[in-house]
Amino acid sequence: MRWLSWVLTLALATPAHAVPAQFTHQGRLLDDAGDPMEGDLDITFRLMDSETDGSVVWEEAITVDLSNGFFSAVLGTLEDDNPLDMDVLAQAPLWLELQIIDAEPMSPRMPVHSVPYASMAGVAEEVAGGPVDASEVAVSGALVIDADGQWVGPAPAVDWSDLIGVPDDFADGTDTDTLTSLGVSCIDGDVARWDAAMGDWMCSEDWDTFLSGDEVRAHVSESPIDLASGTTMGGASLLTTADTMAPGWTDLTGIPEDFADGDDADSLASTSCGDGEILLFSVSTGSWACGTDTDATLSAPEVQAMVEAMTGLALAAGTTIGGEAPRLSGDPVPWADISGVPDGLTTDSDILAGLDCEDGQLVVYEDSGWACADVATRFDLDGDGVMTWADCDDTDPTLLSSENDGDCDGTLRADDCDDSDATSTTVADDADCDSYRTADDCDDSDPDTYPGAPETCDGFDNDCDGDSDEGVMGIGESCPAASCASILVDDSSATDGEYFIDFDGDIREVQCDMTTDGGGWTQLYQADFEDGDTSGWSMSTTSSCGSWSTILGGFGVMAGGEFERDVYVHGIEHSEVWLSMHYLMIDSWDGEYGYVKVDGSEVWSTVHHHDSGTEDICGHSYRDRRESISVTRSHTSEIVQLKAGSHLNDVSVDESYAVDNVEVWIR
Repeated sequence: MRWLSWVLTLALATPAHAVPAQFTHQGRLLDDAGDPMEGDLDITFRLMDSETDGSVVWEEAITVDLSNGFFSAVLGTLEDDNPLDMDVLAQAPLWLELQIIDAEPMSPRMPVHSVPYASMAGVAEEVAGGPVDASEVAVSGALVIDADGQWVGPAPAVDWSDLIGVPDDFADGTDTDTLTSLGVSCIDGDVARWDAAMGDWMCSEDWDTFLSGDEVRAHVSESPIDLASGTTMGGASLLTTADTMAPGWTDLTGIPEDFADGDDADSLASTSCGDGEILLFSVSTGSWACGTDTDATLSAPEVQAMVEAMTGLALAAGTTIGGEAPRLSGDPVPWADISGVPDGLTTDSDILAGLDCEDGQLVVYEDSGWACADVATRFDLDGDGVMTWADCDDTDPTLLSSENDGDCDGTLRADDCDDSDATSTTVADDADCDSYRTADDCDDSDPDTYPGAPETCDGFDNDCDGDSDEGVMGIGESCPAASCASILVDDSSATDGEYFIDFDGDIREVQCDMTTDGGGWTQLYQADFEDGDTSGWSMSTTSSCGSWSTILGGFGVMAGGEFERDVYVHGIEHSEVWLSMHYLMIDSWDGEYGYVKVDGSEVWSTVHHHDSGTEDICGHSYRDRRESISVTRSHTSEIVQLKAGSHLNDVSVDESYAVDNVEVWIR
């Protein structure tokens, strides 16, 4: 007999001031064939002080009602005769053992987790050295701290002798002021001054009432001050920005000598010159006088310098150079003025003048002289009417011209597959000019069809091997495959990726897994719910769960019960189904059961307690858990029915489950 068990640790209702002493235990029993048990069954529950062997600390026999193998039992209901109280739980650690009727006790025993031990809170163990959270505090029935946290008990009586750290001047109990004795000896205006020699305070006149010059200077120079109106400096008044400054001529200093006499006289104003005269300064007399400008002619060097400095100088007509007229551009040059003329040109003789050629003839040099010659005799040696440069062989009149036989292979351009390649085939023996002769070509009308040609998705036998579209099934919408498995049969080197599959007349591009467990898997369904698409699911609410992102179900959405979705095959022949998904357990699971079904049969299940989770991902501060599920099973029908569920018995904001990254494949 197989069994699954978990403890919910839910206390039964009891008065508010009492600590509950009963706990609910839930589990599931399967027979040896793995089928759930039904009906009433007597089970003995024991708490043992050791994981193996050991002694019985507490036990109770209970008749439970099994439904689909599930049962629920309340332990500790006999509070008077067989209590499951703090005296029992204080013997921790404890293990739970179950025994059915007269069978051997089940193993292994299950450790009792922390929640049942919370019943020991009846003795308030946390008060010693720990925090206390209470609405008010009373001592012997008398309230000392009210609901606002204020002390309302009697004021404590503190004796002077109970104080510690009292200053020395107060320790003798006398509050004496060392200055009080000065009141009888000081006169009006005195100040108290400490006398270091006497070690006491004395009455004294306050003689330090004046600032020194340095002290005043420091005050004035350190920051701006506001001087009173009428302030002078060295007896002289100070001007401010508000004063109008109007100094007199006599107040100016450093006046130039020519202005010092107050006469603005111009030494040239009284000079009167004749027409055309200029002022000349005499160094000997140190004065200006009228005179004639004698330096009125430029020297030759001065003229040359001026001309050279000018650009685009326009000379007057008739200008000569060294007595000779300059030669201008465009002027004719006499033959006699040309030097270095070749000897053969010195006389006017023409050696061809004696030739009498006909129209179209050439002048050729042969036999040490010039003669007339026909063009044909020079450029069509074989006389076939084709010039040498266009003749395939100008010594053979039977060969063609390169104008109609470009590669000079003896085949006219129209009959040559490649008139630039003398080794190429001809149309007569290679109709489609694909370099494969008609006898070897399975379709000599299609240049893309020949032995060894790459196969394309067109429904034809491109490589002449007797099969069409082999190795390219599924790569184009025009040649869809029946399934990913058929692609792998056609091409064993096919890799994972997207292929076109015929879903009962509906051509779709889907994922094919060509590697997992031999490959050939066709993907029917995939959802990570990030786009919010939950179409087809009986429960379509998603939630956000930290690093797990968007999930179907989850915190505040799904607790107990199940939800499902049908995935249609659309006529693809198959014998297996492969389910890959994540099952998420969130918050305070405490031994409850989660499962996944395919076509009504349970293919995966688990019992989870939050203590065995990995980390807090979302919801409350419990350790959550995500299980990766990958199961295959036989399948041939048209529909794959998925179901996910749990036996959670609390609301979804306390404990919940969800699914994510669901993929369904067939093969």
